[in-house]
Amino acid sequence: AFAVGAGATKLVRTEIGLILIDAGMHQVGGNINSALADAMVTRLEQAAGGEPIAEVVITHMHADHTALLPRIYARFEIGLLRVNALQAMLPHGGGGNRLDALVREMGAARIAHVTDQVRRELEAGGGPWDSAPTPEARRSQLQDAINTEASNRLAAMRPTRVMLNIPSGGQVVAANLPLGDITIPEGLEP
Repeated sequence: AFAVGAGATKLVRTEIGLILIDAGMHQVGGNINSALADAMVTRLEQAAGGEPIAEVVITHMHADHTALLPRIYARFEIGLLRVNALQAMLPHGGGGNRLDALVREMGAARIAHVTDQVRRELEAGGGPWDSAPTPEARRSQLQDAINTEASNRLAAMRPTRVMLNIPSGGQVVAANLPLGDITIPEGLEP
């Protein structure tokens, strides 16, 4: 278990691999402490020892159980995300439902993380853009290389499956959908 104030985050090593139960931390005024959140995810990386996360179980869709998920998704491959279907369908203040909003945050965090990682690597290693005739041409060629490499890396990552648990004990599975392409089956709206 990771101590994050009033939030909840637990990592369990099982026969199927690492399972993360909740991914949250306390928020003040709807905002998390970025330094603490980064430290928590770094500590999670150390505890995981380079292994991907086989499954993330979100017990309920409150921020003190989900706030770290975008940062975790940015740094880890996650095999399965399991959420309560009824809570996932609840409306989100910015439009859509809570799951939509969380998925958008997760996707944006992963894209930003991978792009920043590629940028650092390419800027440190140099390339054909270094011999471009003008600074603008150098920046443009470097940005094109960053975009291409980041897109390739993102495309090579395994998609995360999403399982929506229905509290009655049944399940509906949105199998093998990469985050960002999730559709909610009809008839499950709250």
